Amino acid sequence: MARISAKPSIRDWDNPNRKKRYGVDLGHGKDRERHTFETLAQKRAWKKDFLDKWQSDRDSLLTFDNREWHEHISLKSKLGDRGTLADAVDFFLLHHTGAPVPNFSDVVTRRLEDLDRINGAQRGHAELYLNRFKDAAGDRKVTEYTRSDIQKWVDSLVAQKQARATVVGHLGQVRTAFNLCYTEGTIQRSPVVNIKLPSNRTDKRLSLIEPGQLEALLKEAWKSDRPMAGLLALAFFTGLRMSVLAPPPRKRTNNEFVTADMIDCKHKTIVIPAHVMKMNTQHIIDQAPECLWKWLTAVKPGDFGMRQNDFNDRKQELCKKVKLTWTPNLHRRSAASYLAAVFGKELSADILADRSMRTFEAHYRVPSFVKIAKKYFEITHS
Repeated sequence: MARISAKPSIRDWDNPNRKKRYGVDLGHGKDRERHTFETLAQKRAWKKDFLDKWQSDRDSLLTFDNREWHEHISLKSKLGDRGTLADAVDFFLLHHTGAPVPNFSDVVTRRLEDLDRINGAQRGHAELYLNRFKDAAGDRKVTEYTRSDIQKWVDSLVAQKQARATVVGHLGQVRTAFNLCYTEGTIQRSPVVNIKLPSNRTDKRLSLIEPGQLEALLKEAWKSDRPMAGLLALAFFTGLRMSVLAPPPRKRTNNEFVTADMIDCKHKTIVIPAHVMKMNTQHIIDQAPECLWKWLTAVKPGDFGMRQNDFNDRKQELCKKVKLTWTPNLHRRSAASYLAAVFGKELSADILADRSMRTFEAHYRVPSFVKIAKKYFEITHS
């Protein structure tokens, strides 16, 4: 096997006097490559993509199994013209085990026996849900079920107008049954993967705050509660999660919240350590909307890390004064949608520490309401 090299050397090479002020040096000596970027966000994205690919290539080399590869080729020849190499791999993953393959009804029986021993209270629901799947999809060898079978069954439950929680409960029991087969080596991959469930987000949850409403809220806070005005502006203009601005008891005890020393108003940069963020990675906001910084001038170090209940009480009092209904996740959803409308999804995802483009499609509204969005980022107290 080829020698696995150490982690590649990536050294920062920033220079504020260059047109592209951010850069990295990759490698050493004559093999060194220099890459430069206009923004810190571009540089971080490049480093992440490079390391992800390097680690993927390394893992592929480390886990390569020559014997399994020959089995893949053999299975492909058996399939003939009926499929691609990917089909052969799938066939191998589902069929290569030498253990007897049970029917789904056999798995149901064993699952119910387990519940009799460890959790009798679950047995009734488990039996009902598992038998419903068996009746709908048929009692077959567990290796014969595909993801499309599971999705078709879930869709049928939705068509019956079953509550989302009920659909999730049904799917959970079926997932557990196939996981049992996977654990025992009967199957090498569960078909219960990437199943699309009905959304639990109503139109109310997808509503945004209007620029005029936000302006009224912030200016009311500026008159009567300036620290809250700053924290609310930080929430609505960056989309930071409330748990890092007004932490619950556990996070507050562990100092897992944004503090004054993380915010550099002079250089207009926010650096949040990994232990504070939900994804446990350092988060840097260096392209926040210009309107943010004036609102932060009245926030003192002691105002950060406010008790969650205190924050909610003060927030509700302000909302009552301006007749605003604060729907779930209103600040983050509004920030994401308005940022994406003005600056694009990529920059918005970077500011929100959420690089999944699918998140914008599922949870945020990103229509072409640029004029309204621009008004959102022109709100100041003076």
